[in-house]
Amino acid sequence: MGKTDRSKQLYDRARKSLAMGVSTAFRKNVTPVPIYIDHAEGARLFDADGNEWVDYGLAWGPLIVGNTHPKLSEAITDQMARGYTYGVQHSGEIELAEKMTRVIPGVERVIFSNTGSEAVQAALRLARGFTGRQKFIKFEGHYNGWLNNVLVSNHPEPGQFGQTVGDCGGQPQAEYSLTVSCPWNDLDALRVVFKEHEGQIAAVIGEPILVNCGSCMPAEGYLSGMIELCHENGALCIFDEVITGFRIALGGAREYFDLEPDLSTYAKAMAGGFSMSAVGGRAEIFESLVDGRTSHFGTYNGNPICTAAASATIDILSEPGTYDRMHRHG
Repeated sequence: MGKTDRSKQLYDRARKSLAMGVSTAFRKNVTPVPIYIDHAEGARLFDADGNEWVDYGLAWGPLIVGNTHPKLSEAITDQMARGYTYGVQHSGEIELAEKMTRVIPGVERVIFSNTGSEAVQAALRLARGFTGRQKFIKFEGHYNGWLNNVLVSNHPEPGQFGQTVGDCGGQPQAEYSLTVSCPWNDLDALRVVFKEHEGQIAAVIGEPILVNCGSCMPAEGYLSGMIELCHENGALCIFDEVITGFRIALGGAREYFDLEPDLSTYAKAMAGGFSMSAVGGRAEIFESLVDGRTSHFGTYNGNPICTAAASATIDILSEPGTYDRMHRHG
């Protein structure tokens, strides 16, 4: 038998009931076929054909402490014995919020959601509720989730730079009509865009490191300049730390670059493999939720199993020397 025969059989079977044969389009381009995993341990994956793989992808980012980490597994198992979800409050939400505000510089309040895409939308809603404005700026080449208002200008064609264009079919232009695209790493370009939309921009959102398009570092002074331009123009600066959060440092890009944007989004590494996300930032901005200028919803927000996973992950990452080892390995 070939090395991936069983995965091929499972893929052929999946395509008869599961659209694309995979659960996200990112997985369908694996060659020769998408690999089907039987089980995992640490940094190793074991597929349906009995092959052993080194997990360099870390499940697209979440598995910062690997699979089946004993401390993480213990925290999850303990919580599962006490309940899956409640639909009301529990102390795990408070404990996680306190840990995040303790380890992330400048984060005074947090809200929870379930995916990076949700966190981005929550941050944009907060910015609009706080500023009373509707438009926001996103950068070309930055992936800020799969919803229509941000899935734009990720791969602009020649002649499209500075234009906001949808990335796939099924995206009504009306849903990204308030999204303004701008080239990244160019403060002069950002200055021009602010001028063109003077008094209308609620926020600028961008990855502090351009992870999704080549892991490009920001130019010297770019991020601090971006924050300053936002404040000069009455807009909020949002670091999309869905990937960099808890990964490049315990405090993410805020700690790594010694900067404090108004808001940051977190997901992926935050809960060590469980579906959990958050928005964190200045307390003043979150008052817009308290006084009713805007709202935040979600049945699974603050789910006790996921908050237990996130708390345990932060504890593991807080152990001395963790990030030194990660940077050496990287």
